[in-house]
Parts: sequence; structure tokens; C-alpha cells
Amino acid sequence: MSQATHSHTTRRSILAGLAAAIPTGFAAASAAASPGADSRLIDLGQQRLALKKSLAALPADFTDEHLDSLTRQLWAVEDDIVQTEARSWAGLLVKLDAGQEEIEAQLSGSGASEPAFADLCETIRRLARIGSAQA
Repeated sequence: MSQATHSHTTRRSILAGLAAAIPTGFAAASAAASPGADSRLIDLGQQRLALKKSLAALPADFTDEHLDSLTRQLWAVEDDIVQTEARSWAGLLVKLDAGQEEIEAQLSGSGASEPAFADLCETIRRLARIGSAQA
């Protein structure tokens, strides 16, 4: 997700969305992943999570430079996630977590149905839990 993709994002919207943006499926799936199957994606997912936590923990007197730096780092990690092929449920969940928030924002802005997309995301997570349990 390049900087151009995120040009509509305001500092306030970044901070407002962080509390709900902590990945839900990634942490559980990364523990169940087979070693090496998606190690790059899992590492990127961990970097993404750490950056989101850093953004959420910014003090009230944060500087624009600090916010811009963290945001640019987050976008670079998300770009890498998009460009890296998933080979396991864990990798797929990293990609899902990285894209869900942005897609939901685009859907709500377009008037499209968010519940259908939310259901699709939850279905993928449920199937991943079942698939990981059977592995």
C-alpha cells in the first residue's frame, strides 16, 4: 500500500482506527504455522503489529515527524505483505489482517455492503482455525 494509496488518510483517522486494528487472526495462526512455510510473512506481520502498537501508544505530544516516520514504515511493511505470496493459513491470515482495515474503509466510503466482507473475513479465519487444528 503505497503512500499514494494512503494519501486520503489523515493523522486523526490513523490514530482513531488503531485500537480496533490489532490483528485478530495473525497471532494465533503464526504459532500454528509450519516452520518456514511463511516465515517472511509472519515476520512482516509481527513488524506490522509492533508498528501499530507504537502508533497506538504515541504520547499526546507526538511530533508530526515521528508520526510520519512510523506511518511510512507501516506502509512499507504493508506493501511487502501484499507483494509476498502466502503458502499457508498463517500467511493468508497475515495478508488478511493487513488488508481488511483498508478494504473496509473503502467499502464504507463507497456505500458497499461491509457485512458481506466482514463475513468473508471471519469465514477465512474460521477455516484457518479448522485447517490449523487438522494439521
